[in-house]
Amino acid sequence: MTAVIVGYEWQGVASGDPASKVQAAFRQMGFKIGKNGDFATADDVAVTTTIRATDANNRSRGQSELICGV
Repeated sequence: MTAVIVGYEWQGVASGDPASKVQAAFRQMGFKIGKNGDFATADDVAVTTTIRATDANNRSRGQSELICGV
């Protein structure tokens, strides 16, 4: 992990590894993650969590980010 990210209605952590590698690590730990990087949750859960590539404006904090929002 290379950074802690705090936004208005979300937070997360950045990683120096590509999103695909971070997603694979979470899958190996037993988490169900879709091809788009979203964590599988029940329909009645309002929290969204995804592992995605960091956009060009924020590349300095890492190659990917795990973001949780409401």
